[in-house]
Amino acid sequence: MTPKNIVLGLLFVITLAVSGLFWAQNEAQTAILSLNLYFAAWTFNTPVPVATLMLGSAGAGLLIGLSLGGASALASGRRVRILERELALGGRRDGPGAWGA
Repeated sequence: MTPKNIVLGLLFVITLAVSGLFWAQNEAQTAILSLNLYFAAWTFNTPVPVATLMLGSAGAGLLIGLSLGGASALASGRRVRILERELALGGRRDGPGAWGA
């Protein structure tokens, strides 16, 4: 393990501990959720803890962010493989968009 990984792991554990403490302290705070779309409306029957809403929002944001970042990383990886193959062929391009085409 590198020092960078150790520091990142410690930051992750500290963040989880602080988040857990926040959730435990604010579990009693609740909110009644409703959605009004002018043509239809919904309301949850039971109040939802605010800490749970914040955790769900953070999780959804993390999921969306990683999804978008992952798509970009896959596209970059594909481009790197194409360029490495081109370099291995001595700078030739084969297929659509070839230099000589």
